[in-house]
Amino acid sequence: MEPPLVHQPSFLLGNAKQIANNPIPFLSGSSAILGPVFRIRVLGKTFVVVDAADKATLAALMHNDALSLSLGGLETMRFDCFLKNGAKVHTDGRNPAILRRRFQAAELDHLAQTIRTTATEYVRKRMHHEQAYREANVADFALSLVASLSSHAFLGDSLAHEPAIIRIFKTYFIYAEIIAMLTTVLPSWLVPIVVFFLYPLHAATREMTRLLIPRIKERRLQEFSDSPSTVSMDLLQMMVQEEPNDENLVSQSLLLVVAAMRNTSLALTNILYELALDKDLQQRLRREMVETLGEGWNDIVSSEEQHPELTRINLAKMVLLDSFVRESLFQNAKPISTVRVAESDTVLGGFRIKKGSTLLVYGANLHGKAYWDGSETEGAFNASQWLSSNKHSTSASSDYVVFGGSRTVCPGRHFGILELKTVICVLLTRFEMEFDSGCTLGSKRKFTMKHVEPLEPLHIRFTKLR
Repeated sequence: MEPPLVHQPSFLLGNAKQIANNPIPFLSGSSAILGPVFRIRVLGKTFVVVDAADKATLAALMHNDALSLSLGGLETMRFDCFLKNGAKVHTDGRNPAILRRRFQAAELDHLAQTIRTTATEYVRKRMHHEQAYREANVADFALSLVASLSSHAFLGDSLAHEPAIIRIFKTYFIYAEIIAMLTTVLPSWLVPIVVFFLYPLHAATREMTRLLIPRIKERRLQEFSDSPSTVSMDLLQMMVQEEPNDENLVSQSLLLVVAAMRNTSLALTNILYELALDKDLQQRLRREMVETLGEGWNDIVSSEEQHPELTRINLAKMVLLDSFVRESLFQNAKPISTVRVAESDTVLGGFRIKKGSTLLVYGANLHGKAYWDGSETEGAFNASQWLSSNKHSTSASSDYVVFGGSRTVCPGRHFGILELKTVICVLLTRFEMEFDSGCTLGSKRKFTMKHVEPLEPLHIRFTKLR
């Protein structure tokens, strides 16, 4: 027997209207009535929804080899439509394998310093040396900053300074959203036809290929040179050492951009809103930084003898910072955490799942509820909540599937958390943040199937501390 099908008020739209504005009441209500496994229909497509709050069902899903996360990624993004060998590169899982093997202490510490330097320089240029700076578009600020960080950490300083790189990264961010929407509402056969006409996306791919291929060849030659000290320590170099095909390497690089920038920039936007709402939290985080790193650590020309480096280890010592980041991710977790596709007929929760079925893992019942109705009436945001729990921001568990879990846990989560923590430290050392005119709307959120973001764009004022 297949999972129960939720009633559709419209034959043509299915349940599309019910999930258009805020999918949480509809999906949570359906789960309460029908159980943790049920089906919905959006336009002409049927999806199996799995409520992650049911731990037994979630564990069965995570360990079911027939339910492919890689095919779920293709179902969501259709990488084969705009990347050379995109489907093969994605399903081969070369990126996750590289990240798991190569994201060791030395690489992460080097990347932490790259992120710190890049974030500091970016903030200095953006704020124009003003005493008070008003950021009208916080989402764009977060996206531009993450794009800058990603370009330096992924590709190295030389490529990151290419004027076109940030534009390419931001184009991918925008069109990733469009493709995710198209794959949700259109039949699978129609998606490649529509994506074919997304000219800016294809132009960005061609431009990235033009920029990357010569640099990749240079990197390969450097590996055999007599000066190994000149070899870069960035993600591109790690991939050069593992991937022999240049075109596949370009696709891998762009896949990392899609995965990293979307999630990190949205997470940073929510974090900035939460900091602007709570000056006391800002002060507590500053005190923790001073206790861990010493006064004046953020001066980019300071000697290593005077101030500890902002390393992975030092960041790990900041327990309030870690608790705050975890709480932000917990409360702002996207309703649909992952998408999977059944490679063969299988059984889940006592129901038959047909081959080719698309499964949406619904996590809102599992994660925080502070923003469900925009009023913080249930489970209010608490930055200190995880201080004594021994649960870290990068930990994956049955009650925290922000990064997935089991064998498919996100391999880039350590880098993503490193970015967020470093940016928070750089900003809080230099600025106090607050909303214009004491605005309190920063506590409200807008929900879509795949994102949680501030209800409306608000202005944040950054005032220099010294």
